[in-house]
Amino acid sequence: MFLRDSRAALSVALIGFPQGMAFSLIVGLPLHYGIVAVIISAIIGGVFISSRALIIGPTNAISILILSIFNNLQMTGAEK
Repeated sequence: MFLRDSRAALSVALIGFPQGMAFSLIVGLPLHYGIVAVIISAIIGGVFISSRALIIGPTNAISILILSIFNNLQMTGAEK
């Protein structure tokens, strides 16, 4: 089970690189922050979590959910 989870974590890390880099650029951080976030989340997920339905790493769905929460709380940063 550990080998399959580790293999899945590696594939998620490789696929998540462009998305992590894009999110770090959107926020205004250097690219390596997005890459490290993807790698660390995939490693932690591969070691500690075993689930077929779990999404690990920066995803569009989570980003949209957080944005909608901030919009409802009126914390979009447009007031600056």
